Amino acid sequence: MSTPPQGQNPYGQQPPGQPGPGQPGPGGYPGGVTMPPPAPTGTSKVKKIFVGIAVVAAIAIGAGMWISGQDDADQAKKGDCVVNKGSNFKPDVEVVDCTSSEAEYKVAEKHDGQGECDRTKFSEYSETKGSDVLFTLCLAPHKP
Repeated sequence: MSTPPQGQNPYGQQPPGQPGPGQPGPGGYPGGVTMPPPAPTGTSKVKKIFVGIAVVAAIAIGAGMWISGQDDADQAKKGDCVVNKGSNFKPDVEVVDCTSSEAEYKVAEKHDGQGECDRTKFSEYSETKGSDVLFTLCLAPHKP
């Protein structure tokens, strides 16, 4: 038996640019076999949409909380009008426009912490956190 010349394929001719049998081809597989890339799953698109929705929702919730907090009693200042949307035992005091038919009281004084209102002239509303008094409003009846 004769030895084939150096560099030639003993099994026949290979197409130009193709590796011979047993030799790694493109992609590292023997015989020139290449594996296709994995098919896209589409999850990255879904993730991007989900993240986008989550960001928009977070912004909307934050804006809603900020807007709804603008009429809370802690935002009241002297001269503002307020309404109690709760009860005497569980008040829910909110700032309203003084021209509104809802306006029940006008803020005569506002004290940081515990304040003393002249109870012969004013109603008093204090907001607490735990045992600490955050502020006190002295409220005069509002006459539109």
